[in-house]
Amino acid sequence: MVIFVTIVIGEIYARLAYHFFRYEFTADNLKTESEIIWKKYSNISYERVQNVDIQRGIIARIFGFSTVNIQTARYSMPASHSWYGANAEGCIPAVDVKESVEIREFIMKKISKKGN
Repeated sequence: MVIFVTIVIGEIYARLAYHFFRYEFTADNLKTESEIIWKKYSNISYERVQNVDIQRGIIARIFGFSTVNIQTARYSMPASHSWYGANAEGCIPAVDVKESVEIREFIMKKISKKGN
């Protein structure tokens, strides 16, 4: 019974977390809004972005979604020491595979322009 209740609560929390997650690309930065009870707002300037990674674990590959991790110099650490977004200042979870590639290409174009 405890396992069933835990699974139900976990499912409800996951759906609410996904429902309340927002991201927006502006001219100068990426804005994110997350969390259910205590909101977390983030602004990541394209000037600070070092790299953009796409991660797909086994379950994500089965269901056809990806996580996009936006890394800045402030949050850089070897990928071997991280777990889904732990080394990324920005994380856009559970996006369609095609959309994740488009997001990565969009941000990479933005950061390649900053050097010009």
